[in-house]
Amino acid sequence: MRARVTTAAQAAALDALLARLKSEQAYLATKHGKHVPLLLKISPDLETQDIAEIAAVVLKHQIEGVIATNTTTSREGVDKHNSLTKE
Repeated sequence: MRARVTTAAQAAALDALLARLKSEQAYLATKHGKHVPLLLKISPDLETQDIAEIAAVVLKHQIEGVIATNTTTSREGVDKHNSLTKE
């Protein structure tokens, strides 16, 4: 089992960040007459509890989408194929 990634402080920081971004999104939509969706990119390596905490914040701020691919920190399965690790 991996260590949890999201702490209470990180969840609070994400909450504040998304609040600010949604506020700016609304301002820009009014200014330019066009709503541009806001997406949050997360790591697919997160633990279930981390995902649940992030999802709660995403839902609270009505973020339009989540991207959870192509951000893994794991190199499992590709290390043996990486030409940079071969000597």
